[in-house]
Amino acid sequence: MSLQTPAVEAVGTTTSTLEFGQLAFTTTGATTSLFDNIWVYLRGLSGTASAGAATTITTQSDTTGLANTDLFDGWTVYIVSGTGSGQTRTVTSVSAANPAVVTVSAAWTTNPDSTSVYAIFPGSVGRRIAKVQTGGLTVASGIITVTPPLLGAASGVLFIPSRADFLFCRDLNPDELKKSINYALRNMVYPALLPVTAVTDGDMEDTGVTNWAAIGAPTTREKTTSSYPFQFGRQALHIVSSALAQGATCNNIAVQEGEPIRFAVQVKLVSGSVNVILYNATGAIAIRTVTLNAEVLPQEVRMLGESVPSSSRNISVRFESATASSEWYVGPVHVNFPDRRRYSIDTVEQAHDIKRVLALPAGVQSQDVSYSYAASPQALYEIPFGVERDDRGGSPINVILPLGLSDPPYVEVMRRYPELTNDYDLTTANQDTVTLGAMARLERLRAAQMGGSNPALAGFHRSEAKDYAVRFRNRPEVPSGIEVQILPSERTMVALP
Repeated sequence: MSLQTPAVEAVGTTTSTLEFGQLAFTTTGATTSLFDNIWVYLRGLSGTASAGAATTITTQSDTTGLANTDLFDGWTVYIVSGTGSGQTRTVTSVSAANPAVVTVSAAWTTNPDSTSVYAIFPGSVGRRIAKVQTGGLTVASGIITVTPPLLGAASGVLFIPSRADFLFCRDLNPDELKKSINYALRNMVYPALLPVTAVTDGDMEDTGVTNWAAIGAPTTREKTTSSYPFQFGRQALHIVSSALAQGATCNNIAVQEGEPIRFAVQVKLVSGSVNVILYNATGAIAIRTVTLNAEVLPQEVRMLGESVPSSSRNISVRFESATASSEWYVGPVHVNFPDRRRYSIDTVEQAHDIKRVLALPAGVQSQDVSYSYAASPQALYEIPFGVERDDRGGSPINVILPLGLSDPPYVEVMRRYPELTNDYDLTTANQDTVTLGAMARLERLRAAQMGGSNPALAGFHRSEAKDYAVRFRNRPEVPSGIEVQILPSERTMVALP
């Protein structure tokens, strides 16, 4: 069966020109129609840095210097790996030298260097998808005429450096590639244990430390998955201090005077010592403080029998250095109230993803409120629970616990893989499984696009889509515990009398 070129999608009439030195064929080897009606998608520019400084990163040497340096203004620089990995900044200017020096909007937390692999990609500035016009290739120079203008460049030739990352797509708009990958990711789930807690971001699942404000000026205040020391969770709050009383605090928790409090937290102290403080935010005074010193194993602090002080309306949890030079990691933070039953689970996407609620008994006691973290996951015991959902928005899923629970509770859930937001995002999902799910959606799109012009070819793509979908759902190579769940609606059709 021959595959015909799909009908041309209307994209407007305004044009711009792009110069690809790598596509120059001198005078032979190609025709002006070689790329007719093909989508051109600028993903970005990537390489290994030549150097870095406080507010700059020097690109890898290219075949030529960067012309049209204003092309990159407002773009995003992302350190993919190496020194400073995970950082993003906005481009403010680029030199025309080779290698080019890229100046960014704010100083790096960790300066990049010659080990830093970077990606520079468009943010919200300009358009980066266009379509090649009929007869749009100038063979000798590699100039391609596209419409609409790429990144808003309506006139002149936009020089494309050799390290630019482009996709050429013949049939489907390149935006559909990322949408199809995200379709697969949001239908793949994996098991996880999350704390049931009144602390905002007490499960440490959020990106960044927005909900963990600095106390003083700690040297490091970050979320990390590296060398994760705890038996539950995946991210820890990492603090490094250089003076006394530096650290982080959670957001205030609204309370009632006299209300009993149940508090537990996991801490791994690397060096120095740290004060774990249950804090009366209204009166700006500690309710109780436990000082931890460095041990080989992580420790769990539990405070039982505490209650909200008189006239207090807000409490919080604080972690402050008790020795000037200290380093520690904070795992899941539990603040519960024996007289409260409902707790929001805002990191669960679907109510049916909640499977069980379990509680963790204490480990080996080393003092009245501090425990060596010796309780194993096998010690978890199941407790009765309920789930309620509110479709009005906000945090719509609540878990309902029994009154009077003394051990910190965890909810066993199926988590959905995070969707990608830019072309250089990373995922831990199984690559082959994601590919099957993405291809199922792409083949359905091809079938829909060709349904009117070529029914036979559309039928072929529908058949391919079904095959990919079956393999996506039933792939035996998926790691243990990973499931594929095509998202159902949680609403039920009701027939009115």
